Amino acid sequence: MAQRKMVNAGVKKRTIHCKKGRQIIADTECSAFPKPQETEQCESTKCPVYTWKVTPWSKCIDPCKKMNQHRRVYCLNEGGKRAASRMCQNETMPIKTRPCNIDQCPYEWVPGPWSTCSIACGTVSNSFRRIDCKVKRGMRGQNTKLGSEPTVLSRMCMSLKKPEVNKECAMIPCDAEYRWSVLPWGKCSKVCGPGTRRRKTPCLNRLGVRVPKAKCNKDTRPKHRESCFLRNCLPNDCAEIKAQNTITNSIDGNYTVLVAGFRITVYCHLMNNTIPKTFLNIDAESNFGEFYGKRLLYPYTCPYGGKRNDSCACSNDGHVSSGLSRYRRVRVDLHNMKINPHDFTFAQTAYGTPVPYGTAGDCYSASECPQGRFSIDLRGTGLKIVDDLQWMDHGHKSSSKIVRTENNALIRGQCGGFCGECAPDQYKGIIIEIDHKQRPSIGVG
Repeated sequence: MAQRKMVNAGVKKRTIHCKKGRQIIADTECSAFPKPQETEQCESTKCPVYTWKVTPWSKCIDPCKKMNQHRRVYCLNEGGKRAASRMCQNETMPIKTRPCNIDQCPYEWVPGPWSTCSIACGTVSNSFRRIDCKVKRGMRGQNTKLGSEPTVLSRMCMSLKKPEVNKECAMIPCDAEYRWSVLPWGKCSKVCGPGTRRRKTPCLNRLGVRVPKAKCNKDTRPKHRESCFLRNCLPNDCAEIKAQNTITNSIDGNYTVLVAGFRITVYCHLMNNTIPKTFLNIDAESNFGEFYGKRLLYPYTCPYGGKRNDSCACSNDGHVSSGLSRYRRVRVDLHNMKINPHDFTFAQTAYGTPVPYGTAGDCYSASECPQGRFSIDLRGTGLKIVDDLQWMDHGHKSSSKIVRTENNALIRGQCGGFCGECAPDQYKGIIIEIDHKQRPSIGVG
């Protein structure tokens, strides 16, 4: 921030000469006249003050992605008006860019055991290991047993530093009198979740004949037992639950599934069908879409301060698709992480035409006075709408007011025009993701 520059009271001076015409003469020649002051006190004026002004930092959308936050920096004068940047002190200029903090990423790379060396003896050889992206250990609600962390898609960890996946082996000469050998690994003891697998590691002489293990150096014996993890035990959606093919899993109802490594509860519908459908349980009072059915007789007005008043000077020939639909469940695709706004299986239409989820509109006014409403409330589901999803306005004189709260788990909108409406970006759809601020309540699988 630039500082106000002040100068203390001082003295200003001038030189006095005695002149005759244009010629300077001795001061004594002017002794009959009073001599003007050579000095007087003075004080400098205050310098104008210029300060730096910053906008809020842009949001870090993905806690696991290396990206930068940005903000704008302005130079302002004392009146709050923008000035040239050179008027502010450059050495105090705030930074415009900083890296996002990925320490809060809920995932991490977890390395598996090292493989046996690619050759048994002789020259330099390499050992390899697999690395998996898993939910970070020690998070609330997680099983603390090593190896029990849920595995997720590798892309969740792509911005994180990877552990080494290969290393050189310490080799023994091929003409050594005795050496260890290894046989293939057996099957994992568990078909899901953490398990163990074993293999035989016989001691051989230089002719390849098996001899007692005591002949080989026990300190260099390869591992004969290691942990293994084939897949997560919890299914990812209702279709995978159905694939387990049990009598219990053929009943419609609430089930626990694993989404991006975290447990959420879903409602499975049509479990007797080949491909059942997956729904989220939500509150019908706060999940709805509406096309308002009234039209102002004077369309270029916005009465009542823009607030809804059904006793307006209106006709009832509003939007052709006027209606109100409330949703107690919405259908989701958990592989593509999208909500289907056009599935009305568990929607109740209070009047008129069914209205898609997250959509609203009207034919009420041409003066930016929207009355159609929608509400998306995913609180308690463990999910939220992605931060960069936009609502698009359509129609004549359309306008919208979208309010996002609760970390995008609660989004409310007013939309309309003459006639106008708003809907989520049709090319992206209603994209959802795990809401890590709800994470303590959803647990980890």
